[in-house]
Amino acid sequence: MESSLNLFDFASNQTFIVITLCFAIMRIYLELINFKFEKLPLSKFISHKYGLNYIHNFHKTGLIFSVGYVLFFAPPILLS
Repeated sequence: MESSLNLFDFASNQTFIVITLCFAIMRIYLELINFKFEKLPLSKFISHKYGLNYIHNFHKTGLIFSVGYVLFFAPPILLS
């Protein structure tokens, strides 16, 4: 049975992978230009409830996921 949500079939998810890869690269770029994520409206709202340290850890985790996603998915896309 063919499904576009089959994670092990690379060809059916190539468009999704390229789009999310672009988002991950944009996230890494924003980190490199020292974008202040804690000034975003949603981050301000969450920081009032959980504190600024929670926001820093949240965005650091997002950066780690973005780097991992690029390292895991960029080589197959670039070599195909």
